Amino acid sequence: MDSWTNLVSNDSYAMIRRMSRGQKSGAFSLLEAVIAVFLLSYAALSVLSLTQSGFVAQKRNQEIAKANLVAQSVISDIRMWAEDINNYKGTWGAYNTTITPVGFPEYQVTVRARAAGRPIDSPCAELESQWEPTPREKRTMRNAIVPVEVKVSWSDNPRDQLTVLTYVGEPRRDVSRIRFNVVGPNPHAIGVGQEAMYSVSATDGSGRGLDNIMFLWVPDIRYLGFTERARRDGREFEVTRFQSKPPDPPPPSIIHPTCYAIYAGEYLTVNVPGLQLP
Repeated sequence: MDSWTNLVSNDSYAMIRRMSRGQKSGAFSLLEAVIAVFLLSYAALSVLSLTQSGFVAQKRNQEIAKANLVAQSVISDIRMWAEDINNYKGTWGAYNTTITPVGFPEYQVTVRARAAGRPIDSPCAELESQWEPTPREKRTMRNAIVPVEVKVSWSDNPRDQLTVLTYVGEPRRDVSRIRFNVVGPNPHAIGVGQEAMYSVSATDGSGRGLDNIMFLWVPDIRYLGFTERARRDGREFEVTRFQSKPPDPPPPSIIHPTCYAIYAGEYLTVNVPGLQLP
């Protein structure tokens, strides 16, 4: 009887252990499934978030690219408008305002132009060679460029805007009927060791002054030389008569320095009054 009881008890215990192991195995599998579902959900959400961010970034890049095209279109219109010297030299009121570009009603463009312009310093080779071997000062082209800021907006958000800064150069002037005004020499006659001054200015075909023009003076180096006070742009030219023994041949009674006006790579001859060499 005892052995039978022990056998039943052992079988019951073994069954209970098997059931316990089965329950534990089932619980662990469920936990793994929950974790897997969580990880898959997290990965899916991450992918969706990245996809959404990519769409947002792509849309913003498209807006910026379109805004840049709008800005370049406005800049092209400004450059064509400024080809008229009267517009360029005016107040720029037409382009100190806010406009809605044609064909892009969803964009707003704010244009700001500095009508007073800015100078440009020109260190070109011609200027350097003019003053060899002692270059003097820089040549400044006055009001040669006008800074223009173009700001394109496509919403009220300050981030949704594109700003482009450009420069509009002075248009080429009509020099077919250019006129030169030469003052001097002062004095009209110089002896050995003395100095004389010239000054020159120019106007274009419409009578408007030409500021961004260079004058190149060429004195007869047998008798005359530059002084230290001669301006680099040639608008004022001062010469001195050499203190040396009489040259061979003797100097003429009147000498005419040569003067060229240089504008946009074109050389124009200036008529210069003669200087007496008594």
